[in-house]
Amino acid sequence: MTAVERLFSEDDRRRIGEAVREAERGTSGEIVVVIAAAADEHAETYWRSACLLAGLVMLADIGYRHYATFWLAWSADAVWVAMLAAGLLGFFAASWPPVRRALAGRERLSRRVRRAAEAAFTRERVFETRDRTGILVFLSLLERQVVVLPDAGIAAKAPESAWTGVVDEIVLGMKAGRPTEALVTAVRSCGDTLRAAGFSSRPDDANELPDLPKTAG
Repeated sequence: MTAVERLFSEDDRRRIGEAVREAERGTSGEIVVVIAAAADEHAETYWRSACLLAGLVMLADIGYRHYATFWLAWSADAVWVAMLAAGLLGFFAASWPPVRRALAGRERLSRRVRRAAEAAFTRERVFETRDRTGILVFLSLLERQVVVLPDAGIAAKAPESAWTGVVDEIVLGMKAGRPTEALVTAVRSCGDTLRAAGFSSRPDDANELPDLPKTAG
């Protein structure tokens, strides 16, 4: 079972899809929700973690040899074995999400989540609505970050602060342990923003993009 499936059951995804249909009703907007297990593998964090722990063992050995006033049966071979063991431990420790997030750094995480959101925007063809009124809501679980990308038609009219509020709603809901409710509330807020910005539906409007959330990983 993937990280996405652990947090969002089929019923949860149906609820989100229903919220999308409700939010789009009476508007020309199209809301696409994408839930990703991770925006990136952050492969460099494994080696950073390995080098960090191995380096700590090396520093401990240097400190012992130069400053310790006690004696241990600590040979050079033992140091190499300890460094190797620490490196392996560090490598596998990076599979723990908090360690990976810490070693990647917030700025790098934000860049990669943004890049993954932009790729999802293209992959899910959010830009293909008639009046460029698509909105992507992208949630990445590993990085614990959210990106909302409105297409050009919406960005020209709706205030950017409205999408910041949507992001905050999801983040607060995730922290409270209510992931499905967080996305449902955020989707409804997107619908409210569309209506407030004057994106009314036309008589010939059609549902141009799928309502059910897409998952990755």
